[in-house]
Amino acid sequence: MSAEYFGVWNIAPFGPPPYGLYARNVKGLYLQNVRFELENPDARPALLLENVQGTSFNSLQIAGPNG
Repeated sequence: MSAEYFGVWNIAPFGPPPYGLYARNVKGLYLQNVRFELENPDARPALLLENVQGTSFNSLQIAGPNG
């Protein structure tokens, strides 16, 4: 993907945006029965949590970069 696609994310210190979920400045994030899948190979991370407190995951499934 091109720099134009990612815009400001392309120069962000943490890299490109996640393909699944981005959470910022959150208190009490709870994910239950969540699945992140890919139709095409994608090297981006599934999740990006920035300044998130009190996170809990229950039955979280994340696909690898090749789906």
